[in-house]
Amino acid sequence: MNYERVDIKEKKVAGITVRTSNENMKCIEDMGKLWQRFQGEAVPGKIQGITGPVSYGVYHNYESDLTKPYDYTAAMEVASLDQSGEIQGRTIPAGNYAKFSGRGNMVEVVGQLWQQVWAADLQRSYSYDFEAYQMGETGPEDTLVEIFISLTN
Repeated sequence: MNYERVDIKEKKVAGITVRTSNENMKCIEDMGKLWQRFQGEAVPGKIQGITGPVSYGVYHNYESDLTKPYDYTAAMEVASLDQSGEIQGRTIPAGNYAKFSGRGNMVEVVGQLWQQVWAADLQRSYSYDFEAYQMGETGPEDTLVEIFISLTN
């Protein structure tokens, strides 16, 4: 599979969260609604101390592995976890990650990259995994998508 092993530094993110699972692909509906809410309710404008233009989809609080429920947060990187209201801060831990990258239509690229993740022989830690989305100059059809999967070693 095409991925790169990378060490990342700790990241602070803040956003809104939903509890979901991969059972019957419930996650697709839940994540879609969360992102619609994130944009429709102008959630980034409610997040304090945003440090850049990259949006994050963060997978965390895994019950055990990809077959069990987990939390998903639509977020932005921030300078501080101190937030207010429904906005929750999270710390993505530093560590060893498998990085999958692609560019194009965000929804299509995310689907393609997750197929690569699931096909890869990874020793996943199921602590924090995350997607980073950076829109290109020509708009959403030119989005850089990077998926980082936390590894045990």
